[in-house]
Amino acid sequence: LAILGVVVLVLMVLISIFAGYVAPFAENEIDLFNITAHPSPEHRLGTDELGRDELSRLMYGGRISLSVGVGAALISAILGIIVGAISGYFKHLDNLLMRVNDAIMAFPAILLAIGVAAVLGRSMPNMILALSIVYIPRTARIVRSSVIVIRQMEYVQAAVAAGAGHWRILRRHILPNSMAPLLVQLSFLFAYAVLTEATLSF
Repeated sequence: LAILGVVVLVLMVLISIFAGYVAPFAENEIDLFNITAHPSPEHRLGTDELGRDELSRLMYGGRISLSVGVGAALISAILGIIVGAISGYFKHLDNLLMRVNDAIMAFPAILLAIGVAAVLGRSMPNMILALSIVYIPRTARIVRSSVIVIRQMEYVQAAVAAGAGHWRILRRHILPNSMAPLLVQLSFLFAYAVLTEATLSF
């Protein structure tokens, strides 16, 4: 099942990337003789109210969804790692950062994304930024939990005793060993970002 899922995902990504070559029609090509047509050999998934081929528009639309999903996942991961690592390692900053984190998480994700997108305006970069803001707290909490556990390990205590600086310990010893749960979370963030972007597009 995992291999099948990877194959399907790779096919979808390749089709979206090379939509200009594999799509039967251009994304905005209008066929006035086939408005809201049912699926047919010519239009495999039918057409919309303007006569545009639905299959072609799905292929081209995949580019937007993939871009938003990857962009939001990467930004939320980078900023979430920074916030989570600082919060988990520096105890005197933990309470402040986590209370801000909790305040953001108190809002339903879709409502917060709608509010941020409305303030920033309608564009793909603003959509990615809005979704990143929504998902940063979730990433930060996962990283913080891992950092708190790893901070107590003997090899970290040995690095402290050897006189290693805080940032070196974080960069060389703690963060590399706290990435496993984050990688799993990123796969979910990608999916959530794509679904939320589809919802916001309405």
